[in-house]
Amino acid sequence: MSASVCTPFEGVSPDSPARVVGLNVYSLLGNTAMAAQPVIVGALVDLLGFTPRQAGFVSAAELSGLALGMGGLVATVRRISRRSLALAAIVILAGANTATMFARSFPEILLLRFINGIGAALAYSVFLTMAAATLRPERTFGVANSISILATGLLVFAGPYVIGAGGTYGLFLGLASIAIASLLGLPLLPAGRSSERTDTVPATAAAPRFDSTDRRFIGLALLMMFFLYTGHSAIWSYQERIGVAAGIPARDIGLLIGTSLMLWGVLGSIAASVLGLRIGRVWPQVVSLGLSIAAALALALSGSALAFGTACALIAISWFYGLPYQMGLLAAFDPQGRANIAGSLMTTGGAAAGPFIGALLIGSGSYGVLGVLAGICYAIALGLVLPAAFSLGRRGTLS
Repeated sequence: MSASVCTPFEGVSPDSPARVVGLNVYSLLGNTAMAAQPVIVGALVDLLGFTPRQAGFVSAAELSGLALGMGGLVATVRRISRRSLALAAIVILAGANTATMFARSFPEILLLRFINGIGAALAYSVFLTMAAATLRPERTFGVANSISILATGLLVFAGPYVIGAGGTYGLFLGLASIAIASLLGLPLLPAGRSSERTDTVPATAAAPRFDSTDRRFIGLALLMMFFLYTGHSAIWSYQERIGVAAGIPARDIGLLIGTSLMLWGVLGSIAASVLGLRIGRVWPQVVSLGLSIAAALALALSGSALAFGTACALIAISWFYGLPYQMGLLAAFDPQGRANIAGSLMTTGGAAAGPFIGALLIGSGSYGVLGVLAGICYAIALGLVLPAAFSLGRRGTLS
């Protein structure tokens, strides 16, 4: 008997509550690779004696695994069951995090975090293909981002307390436990391959055809995602260290970053979900990337808890207000999720490049250069995304 008839959730809409819960479970799981970076970098420096540069290379290795995993999935994801992807992700993430608990050397941890990144890519691809198939992907991505931001804020907020109580053992045991708990979401996923129509969306929802000019716009949008996440991750991986350099206590840093995500990040994501495309596709890109440039420069110049907290708030609201529109832009070109998988390949490539370049630039611990790097990346991203946004705006493409 086919596995596709073994669950009451087959043959239902991709917007059904069960599907929405399932895609959010694996959004959270896939996001742990990126979300935990400030906590991991700080723990490697403070507890294992790594230099900031070595810790940056570990961060780059984990996000390189994420990028490699997404790259391999671009061509193959439609041929693999989402449940198979999810189960493989859980096994890899639980195993890699458990092994990292007992690793102490730089080469060991570098390899294990790279493997962990591959597992995160498998989990995140489950979320992407399901979210892109919904009727209003901007709203779906906005809601999923809000939930992920809350979880990330809690993780960053709790990180110093977990590390204080259990050291690196507690940190990586917690990450392994998150992966194991995600087994509860498996029954909520479609059993068939991503290419099979197991939902009730009409055939008219298939992706529209675009000419060669539009394909160039898609290419620009994908390149935009690379520069966007190069800037994001250059700041994010070292954000905790920037606070330490400003003389802020570790638990206050966790409080400032965590509450910024849970308040301003969620507010930005909710604003995107509520506003939708009421102000078109162009203005959300201008607002989010303009704020990102200001946030990067503010963080580079921050020298007090107040300045650091303000910069954290700007980073959170600009990042998570813009992300649903950037993911929705790709979903408008391809509702079946291939463009979003390619976009995630670019974001994870950028996410790996950011801490790697940052590790080369910071030298002995001067972090201001990271804000300048991020600001330049955001300016380039804005110039790249506007043609694609204008193109869809002229066509009146809303999905």
